Amino acid sequence: MRLYPSIPLLPRQTIDKCIIDGYEIQPKTLVYINSWAIGRDPELDLVEEHPGINLGVTTVELALANLLYSFDWKLPARMKIEDIDIDINPSFTVH
Repeated sequence: MRLYPSIPLLPRQTIDKCIIDGYEIQPKTLVYINSWAIGRDPELDLVEEHPGINLGVTTVELALANLLYSFDWKLPARMKIEDIDIDINPSFTVH
């Protein structure tokens, strides 16, 4: 749901001992979750088996709809649609 996360690497600390791809990860180990890669994983599907997913998606949709509805969206004076630069810079928010 997020192609350009504001923080691409999320630091987390493990709680229990676990094995990932044959590596034993000890408790209280600092790991980094690559949210940028997770957002682009074509095999990752938004499965609606967990009730929290439905609540989260609905909450975000309602917040965005209310935000869009609350503003009077117009271009500034003497500006055309062609003047808007929609090219992205994914690292901008990290700085």
